[in-house]
Amino acid sequence: MSAGKQKILVTGQSGILGSDLVPRLDRMYNVVAVSRNPRPYPKLSTITNHALDITQLDKLLSFLDDKKFDIIINCAAMTDVDRCETDRDAARKINSDAVAILASHCAKMGSLLIHISTDYVFDGKDGPYTEDAKTNPINYYGVTKLRAEEVVQSSGCRYIIIRTSFLYGLGANGGSRVVRWILDSHREKKEIKAAVDQFSNPIYSDNLADAIVELLNSDFRGIINIAGADYMSRYEYIMTAADIFALDKSLIKKVTFDQAGLATPRPLRAGLNIDMMKKVLKTKPQGAMDGLTMLRQAFNKAGNS
Repeated sequence: MSAGKQKILVTGQSGILGSDLVPRLDRMYNVVAVSRNPRPYPKLSTITNHALDITQLDKLLSFLDDKKFDIIINCAAMTDVDRCETDRDAARKINSDAVAILASHCAKMGSLLIHISTDYVFDGKDGPYTEDAKTNPINYYGVTKLRAEEVVQSSGCRYIIIRTSFLYGLGANGGSRVVRWILDSHREKKEIKAAVDQFSNPIYSDNLADAIVELLNSDFRGIINIAGADYMSRYEYIMTAADIFALDKSLIKKVTFDQAGLATPRPLRAGLNIDMMKKVLKTKPQGAMDGLTMLRQAFNKAGNS
């Protein structure tokens, strides 16, 4: 079957990653894109949008049974770490249970599943982590994402599990949470507490979307880390964002994670070793300055401050 005839399901199409990924697939594939509130793509010719809440597992099963997909790309997730802790049922349904259904469908149909995971499957004691490092999540978000990895691996389907780290972008809802928080705090002249001891390698959603498209056209199978070029603290990231967005740096307060006042523990020295990405892919990992510059341009184009 030629690439032009392959049928792809993309979940979470209105999220940060889905919003960048779906347009890249236009014309190359026949794309069915779903989310609770699907984002319209009026200029794209081969995209079909559907409203589908994949946490309604019976409806997800019926939707899949009615169609055959050559590839499923699962971008849907509950990524709000604090909310995952307090609403565990919802977190489990979208981050684990729905993934099990997607994996089972792919195993039955002989389809490829590309699933997006996270560095939060690790405890953050000695990152950045390689693909074969020992997992040990320290919050419920990480637990649900690790369960998803395990059900994909045990399902018998062909799969690519992409672990990523601190994804940021514009999306359909005005930008990722951290970026919105930085900009809103600046606008309201509120103090921004930035942890110097919480590390990751942030990746701009465009960069991850490019890597996924390349993986679609490769023979790679298994787990691969896709993350940004810069391994940095939250404080360093926020200071870089302040430079790019011309924000008042006097509002940024350097703190430890414990002083930041977040309700749920996070892996502190997290992040991902991206040696395999550099070896396998032509898509190069972007640094935070380049990614945030592109994000600023996207905000300006969308009419945001």
